[in-house]
Amino acid sequence: MANSTSVKVTSHGLALPLFRIGIPAVSQFDDWVERLLNQSFAQENREREIRQKTLVHRRKTCVLFIEGLYQALSCHVPDTAVAFPHSQRYYKQGQFGCISDYSYRNVDACYQALIRLGWITYCPGFLDPDDIGHPTTIAPQGELLAHFSKAKVMWQRFAFTGDPIILRHKIANQVQALEPPCMPGVQAMREHMQRINGFLADQAICLNLSNGKLKSLAVRMAGRRYSYDIGYGLTRTRARTLNFANVALRRIFARGRMDRGGRLYGGWWQTIPKEDRRFITINGRPTVEVDFSEIHPTMLYLLDGQSAPERIYDLGLMRKGDPPYNPQVEPHKSRRKIIKTFVNALINDERQTHKLSKSRAKKLGLSHEELKELVLQKHPVIAKALGSGIGVYLQYLDSEIAVRVLVQLMEQGITALPIHDSFCVQEEFVPELEAAMQHAYSAVMNAQTRLKDPELPKDGFDSYFAKNPSRYFLEHRQSVHHQFVKSWREQHPEPGHMNTAPYAPYRFPDGSLLSAQGESRSVQEPVQGYHVKQ
Repeated sequence: MANSTSVKVTSHGLALPLFRIGIPAVSQFDDWVERLLNQSFAQENREREIRQKTLVHRRKTCVLFIEGLYQALSCHVPDTAVAFPHSQRYYKQGQFGCISDYSYRNVDACYQALIRLGWITYCPGFLDPDDIGHPTTIAPQGELLAHFSKAKVMWQRFAFTGDPIILRHKIANQVQALEPPCMPGVQAMREHMQRINGFLADQAICLNLSNGKLKSLAVRMAGRRYSYDIGYGLTRTRARTLNFANVALRRIFARGRMDRGGRLYGGWWQTIPKEDRRFITINGRPTVEVDFSEIHPTMLYLLDGQSAPERIYDLGLMRKGDPPYNPQVEPHKSRRKIIKTFVNALINDERQTHKLSKSRAKKLGLSHEELKELVLQKHPVIAKALGSGIGVYLQYLDSEIAVRVLVQLMEQGITALPIHDSFCVQEEFVPELEAAMQHAYSAVMNAQTRLKDPELPKDGFDSYFAKNPSRYFLEHRQSVHHQFVKSWREQHPEPGHMNTAPYAPYRFPDGSLLSAQGESRSVQEPVQGYHVKQ
């Protein structure tokens, strides 16, 4: 008997796409899945015996709904929902662009059962006045919500079934999904991404923050005006969810071509604020971020057969009273950031719609046209590229570099988290990361590259330690991070590779690692580390 009645609402907050949700290998809500399964069949009044195949597919759909609703709650923002299309035309087995792993009948049966059990609030899908379709959204309530709220925070290995290769094309401002061509090169890309995602799925990737700070971050990200870094000095404004289950990556190609775009998207760490990336941990160990320096403008020079100047964003802007140029010192630091964004916008903005804001123009002392003229005078190669669409080709090249970096490190047992033009690794593996970045860049561009100094990790509990050490330990023990990593370690009692060991591998003074066989290996060679406490 249901303890409450499902409530129809006019809207929810942010929503997770139901069919992009990862399914754990072992669910902690089996009893609730069975209740939903039984209700879904009971309301159909079937006269014939349920076939085993039907039972398996229905249970699979029940698991998807229950896990999706739990992940929505785990996003730390009230009223986060799950979204799915509730129309039969979206469900066709074997047809590209349609949902084929789940049938409409099973989805509808589970949806109706959730309503009858009183476990959800729901907002039916609709067409708005502009004929734009909005999916059905649901969120947990009642006894299901109460049970979720008491559930133990734990790490789980998720399986993702979607194609990691996405091909899109924009026609008349409408983005259309295309079926990737069936050819060996594309299949190789797919296999690389499947290997990478399988490796990432086995890691505990989290934020070393107190629960209060974590919730504050999630609420800020859920705001409509939330702006986050998308690489190359550019930003995007869009509300985002913070869901630690989102670790699977996809390569998204553009212009209907497999050599345009192709950057990696999907990891939750890619959309958090830049300053909060320093709190990322992998399997409980702090991480360091290493970034390519001036990657797209440098690539543009190389494609034109030239060597890039060392300080591309230094346009020689000096005002009376300014200190000698140093990109780490004000006012040069702020000016460089503005110029970096402007230069990359010129390269990547095919329609040239980007405009320098009034506040930034005032800070530089230059109008949009004056700054543009100055950039093109100093970098004629950029003038040649204006409006050419070169930006999406550069994205393809840097995505090829990213995949090479991830694969090389994965073969060494090291997890790297891609963030467009930078990577995060556990801090002891910076030499391996830098070597992999140089190797991958050289393989794709036939040139050496410059790397920025590593962004060092931070402890999200330091402020508590300074004021009240006892509260520091209390906040840490109660944190999502502590429980998440603790459950991961309980499921990984024996380290499978360097990345999963509780301590850093031993490194000789010359920078080489001690292998399992006791031999010294170069940082550029794949190696299974011997784990010792340092």
